[in-house]
Amino acid sequence: MNPKLYQLIVSTLSFISLYCLIIERSVLLFVTVIVIYVIFELVLYLLGVKQKVNEKKRIKHQKS
Repeated sequence: MNPKLYQLIVSTLSFISLYCLIIERSVLLFVTVIVIYVIFELVLYLLGVKQKVNEKKRIKHQKS
């Protein structure tokens, strides 16, 4: 993933969470945004792991 796009998404989520907590005073919205961020990070992590596994398999096939 493009680092600038990642930074934009993270900063947008943090801005929305602060907005929810300070202006709306809604803890539920704040928690929802945090959960969305955690899911986003988890998906990126899993995609990264899957990509590394695929690269390792490809390297093994090239060697043999």
